[in-house]
Amino acid sequence: LAVGGAVFLGLLRASAAAFRVALTLLLWVTVLFGLALVSVIEIPDEITLQDLGEFIINAGYIIGVALMALFGALYLADRVSRRPWLRALVHGEALALPFHCAFLVSVVWLLGVRRGKWDFRLDESTAMIIFCSIAAAVAVITVLCYWKRSGAATALAFVATIVAVFASTYFVPERTDVAAPASLAAYDRLLESRGGARASNGDLAFDPPKHVLLLVVDTLRAGGLSCYGATGTQTPNIDALARDGVRFENAMAAASWTGPSMASIMTGLTQYTHRVSEMGDLVSDKFKTMAEYLSEAGYFSSAIGTNTVLKPQMANLDQGFQEYVWFPLNMPNTAALGLAARKRFLDQEPLTKGRPIELTRLATAWFDNVKDRRAFLWLHYFDPHIPYGPPAEYRPAGPPPPGMEYLLWSFDAPRIGYEGRTSDERKWIEALYNGEIRYVDDEIGKLMAHLKEIGAYDDTLIVFTSDHGEEFWDHDGFEHGHTMYNELLNVPLIVKLHKSAQSSSPPGRIEPAYVTTTSILPTILTLCGVQHGSAELQVQALTGILGLGVAPALVHSATLYGEEREAVTAADGFKYIVSLVSQTEELYDLTADPGERTNLAAQEPDRLAAMRAVLVEARADAARRREALGLPETGAAAVIDEGTAETLKSLGYLE
Repeated sequence: LAVGGAVFLGLLRASAAAFRVALTLLLWVTVLFGLALVSVIEIPDEITLQDLGEFIINAGYIIGVALMALFGALYLADRVSRRPWLRALVHGEALALPFHCAFLVSVVWLLGVRRGKWDFRLDESTAMIIFCSIAAAVAVITVLCYWKRSGAATALAFVATIVAVFASTYFVPERTDVAAPASLAAYDRLLESRGGARASNGDLAFDPPKHVLLLVVDTLRAGGLSCYGATGTQTPNIDALARDGVRFENAMAAASWTGPSMASIMTGLTQYTHRVSEMGDLVSDKFKTMAEYLSEAGYFSSAIGTNTVLKPQMANLDQGFQEYVWFPLNMPNTAALGLAARKRFLDQEPLTKGRPIELTRLATAWFDNVKDRRAFLWLHYFDPHIPYGPPAEYRPAGPPPPGMEYLLWSFDAPRIGYEGRTSDERKWIEALYNGEIRYVDDEIGKLMAHLKEIGAYDDTLIVFTSDHGEEFWDHDGFEHGHTMYNELLNVPLIVKLHKSAQSSSPPGRIEPAYVTTTSILPTILTLCGVQHGSAELQVQALTGILGLGVAPALVHSATLYGEEREAVTAADGFKYIVSLVSQTEELYDLTADPGERTNLAAQEPDRLAAMRAVLVEARADAARRREALGLPETGAAAVIDEGTAETLKSLGYLE
């Protein structure tokens, strides 16, 4: 385009002034027409305004700077040859075009922010300041190029464009340091000021692990892994981890969405106690987290992950961590060409959105830096959470059904069962989900291979799980957060013990007992020899790891959409679900009816009464604990900033 435009302008040099005016007007009319069109047409769900905006920015920057580079070369040629046609080409008509492009792209960007439609991760006032400044500079330089037509103005314009493009990358970190020497030294000083690490439990029959890895894959139903019987995809790396550890067939999440489920994993408390039930509910500082326990015991504690719901201001789960590296980062999304150039010429790929490949890179660097000391890492992959958009090599075979693409964004209606889809569309959507699982499986394989390469695998206690599952119309719904059925609660759970503890539970075992992911915290503390009072936690360590007996009934609560529901899973495999508004009760025998199709509530009145009593006691126990800590009945809520709100809207969590 740049070369063709230059040749075309050169051929029309005889009427350059008229052509300049006509081309400028054409450019403005075209872009403004495009803006008007975008504002009225209906964009398919798979194509977002953010995608369109990023495409416009990319194209504008690339074309603009390519033109500038060409005209810079022509300017140098003009200075050498002094040919009239080169002078006409360089001084004015051609040079103004890229600046008009940059100016109009800035206007488009600003309009997108003003309309609140695009998630560019900048608050409105900052966006206005930055882009009004750029627009003013472009306008001034354009005027200079039109009317002064001096070599100095030309050079200034060229340099200013390049500087502006690369300056926009200032807001994007070139890299994110994890377990850096300064952070490790600061932690050592903190530990020393406390009088050293907390004393360990002397009753352990084995040495505690050097490293602890809590590996969470968001939105991963147990049935999505081949080691749990999946037929639609293969997960060889997670399967290998299962062969090296204990795989729990019937692990159940505390809730059907991220907030309360992760709060229970990190605190060892039920949702009734920590009271995280709505978007933005915060875990109280009075509850002790996994990181606080392990940090006091001498484990340098870090969290690396992606999920807006788990950012510090949204969850308050960063308590006790020396590092909390969480994505997506808040930054302008306008540095397209600058970032591309840095990646191409400087071999720098700044982290922005926390994709699996980025998280794996950070995790491997983290282990390199802590391999000679005790350390704990919570690594949280966001995929396969919606939007489903696996990289090309993980996409399903064949073309998508009519009207669908290789990317599926969030919907509001499907979560409560209102979205109609054909059979082919449903299969395609689940195939995209499975593609993301394969992607994450490969990244986990890279991390495990690196641990073995540096000699850290055997000394690392690895707990692999998910915060909740995903529904694909099993009960006429889609996604998660809306029911208490097992497609949302039954999650994978694999515990790979460190070498000195493997005699207590040999690798490759399959544990059939019903357990809760809330037991992860007491299990890790027990295996690490970290002392804790039984009154601090509401559940015991995982059955089957340390020879413990049958686990008590498991309680699940806090839905995010539709009618509020609660559930109880008993040790004998019976499951009770109650809808709190309609008071509808359901009872299923998971052993005979794993798909939860036959409601036995009318046939089992005594069992129903026992299940109701479990919920009553769980609420009473939670009330006693909160009262002892001086906490109100309801928990604290976060103040959600505009950028975070837009991200949550793009994921379908907020309207």
